[in-house]
Amino acid sequence: VDIQPLDVQDAATRARLMAYVWPEQTQRVLRSEAAIALAMANPPAIEQGDAASFVEAAVAPRQGSVGVVFHSIAFQYFPAPAKARIEAHLEQAGRAASPSAPLAWLRYEMDDPNAADLPTLRLRLWRGGAPEETLLARAHPHGTFLEWLI
Repeated sequence: VDIQPLDVQDAATRARLMAYVWPEQTQRVLRSEAAIALAMANPPAIEQGDAASFVEAAVAPRQGSVGVVFHSIAFQYFPAPAKARIEAHLEQAGRAASPSAPLAWLRYEMDDPNAADLPTLRLRLWRGGAPEETLLARAHPHGTFLEWLI
């Protein structure tokens, strides 16, 4: 879900995305071009809408599957009320989770005050009872490295 999704099939959108990458950062240029090519060849299903409303409507434990909410360098940009709604809904849905219907919140965000320049990959997993919180990794914000911590 994205409040204003971009269509990489549109040449102007592709040019705009590439304009955000400094041309002398050749590795980032190559990664960005590869990501755009991948999205063009395999367009992801992106629903237009507000993240909090989407989570509230779509996220609930389901028997026989693992529900996963994932976001990447996005949560910091959400308004405080939207963050609070998402957290509250996930906590509520998590209380209904079970071993046969677990719920996972996987987030790649700039949220570690001890490593302010590196995003973290964190997992909160509900399987019945209290959630398990695991710091999985730290990574470069533009994907040049990933340091697994588990």
